[in-house]
Amino acid sequence: LSINGRLVFHGAGLMTARGCVAVLGPSMAGKSTLTAHWASKGGEFVSDDWFALDLTSDLVSVSPSHPSIRLREASVELVEIPGDRADGWNDEDSKHWY
Repeated sequence: LSINGRLVFHGAGLMTARGCVAVLGPSMAGKSTLTAHWASKGGEFVSDDWFALDLTSDLVSVSPSHPSIRLREASVELVEIPGDRADGWNDEDSKHWY
């Protein structure tokens, strides 16, 4: 998918000291669970659901989507997320928002 010269990806973007790392995969592959684990250990993330790469200049830049993580119940049990970080339950997609 491309929007205004940007390539759009379904995946997570994790920040490292050297830049952004893309975590790509099909639905239910564990992208959000990995992102939540990364964030629970102090890591920064750019996006959980989708992001766009801008390739119009010499540098590649990342445009994030919404700044939250959505987890299914099974993933919530795997990742240690502080209780005050939970934004609630979404009946529409059966996921917790953080």
